[in-house]
Amino acid sequence: MSDLESLVRDALSDDRRRLAPPHDTATWVAKAVRRQRRRHAVVGVVATAAVALAAVAVVVPLANDQSATYVAGRPDAASGLLPWAPVGTLTEESDVVAAAVGAWESLADDQPAGDVYLVAGDRWDETDVVLLQARTDSGTASVALLTTADGAAGPWELKGTTELAPDSDVQALVLPADTIPSQAMPRGTEPGSPPSLVLGPHWRVSSLRDFPPSVGSQLVPAGPGFGDEPSWQPLDRVGGYGWWAPLSMAAQSALSPTTVVFDHTGHGYANVAPVLALDGSAGLSPLTPSDVSLRLLPNESAQPEALGDIGAVMERLGLTGPAEVTVLNTGSGAIWFGKREPPNTDSLFAQVDTPDARHPLLVAYATTAGEVTCFSKRRVPATDVTSLPFVGMACPEPVVGGLRRGIQSNLLWARSFFDEPGMKSSVLDITVTIVRPNGQSSQRNVPTYFGGSGSVSEGTTEPVLRYVFRATETFDGVALTPWIWPASSQ
Repeated sequence: MSDLESLVRDALSDDRRRLAPPHDTATWVAKAVRRQRRRHAVVGVVATAAVALAAVAVVVPLANDQSATYVAGRPDAASGLLPWAPVGTLTEESDVVAAAVGAWESLADDQPAGDVYLVAGDRWDETDVVLLQARTDSGTASVALLTTADGAAGPWELKGTTELAPDSDVQALVLPADTIPSQAMPRGTEPGSPPSLVLGPHWRVSSLRDFPPSVGSQLVPAGPGFGDEPSWQPLDRVGGYGWWAPLSMAAQSALSPTTVVFDHTGHGYANVAPVLALDGSAGLSPLTPSDVSLRLLPNESAQPEALGDIGAVMERLGLTGPAEVTVLNTGSGAIWFGKREPPNTDSLFAQVDTPDARHPLLVAYATTAGEVTCFSKRRVPATDVTSLPFVGMACPEPVVGGLRRGIQSNLLWARSFFDEPGMKSSVLDITVTIVRPNGQSSQRNVPTYFGGSGSVSEGTTEPVLRYVFRATETFDGVALTPWIWPASSQ
């Protein structure tokens, strides 16, 4: 090796002559520009700035522009998107879905970025309806609804987008009115094409069913074609579409605030029936359970009609959700003497469970003509009421109207949880002793066929101190531990 080659090699390997790579490229470029400004004239500075701006213009879009790509299947739960399996006939037509993805990317201000997933897609009378979800450029987990009447050729229309809140328990997605062509709507949904629900996986059934099984109940607001008073109606899926359920309300009017209770009515019962509240926006939106859900007993319905009374009970108890309420029994009736019939007394017997309570709370509640005539409660040292051999609850029900005869009625509810569905007689014989502060007491038998409520009339208007329920097994006469229920004043 020559002396010249040795000098060159030593110079190249000398650490003192090596330039370390810059840690911050932008800062390094800025320093270089400042050095150039000091060394060159104004013309040279302008030229350098122009070059720097051109470099920025090229680099920034390449760093931030992530194209949207359709991915078949469902997203991972950790993605913040709905971990729902895609449904609908368009799941097999990737070109149509990909065209919808491109339309979302071109029509939206906050564009989808990265993986885009199909939530639901179907074709009704030559109209394609596609529901997509993805993270957008802003980082938001979003759902988009697009439709086209010309298939994959377009043009596509972006009907709406909605944000998915982090860690939200979405049970259904609301599609705006007129999303589904009117000709495709089932009978009973007139007038027009109403809003509809894309159901979460837990509430879907096989599309091979040829009848419309119900997914629960819907509170239908009053309005033209729907009656003068709000009413609870079945929320039915559409035959052949196990994931889609139309709402019963007018399409051309704004979506009124209403409520949906999912309970698998007619299809086997869920352990908990979520109560979902629609906000009346009439746009694409996710539905999440409200603070109060209904817990169901075997072979009992969710009885959504009781939600108004449940709300009043929660307010009186000073409780906020989340809470699970087991509706044990509801009833409506009146006892009177004379010719004029008094207003009915509406009753609710229920169990309320909240996460912060060690034991469930049992509540008896009744109203007469809008006035609260009973509010009584008791905590029980058990996981829930169904773990007890029997339960008894009571409400004093004052007689109103007609000719008063000094009669006081007590509305009772008692149930043996030894009962089997369909039994013709009770496993337990239950009696109740009505104890009063003046030392008087009276005993009555309680009808317990299938469990239920009954009314016991007394020839006195003295207040009630407590109710003592006693139960004896029908077959062998063994007496169970008495069940004591406080008076409504406690």
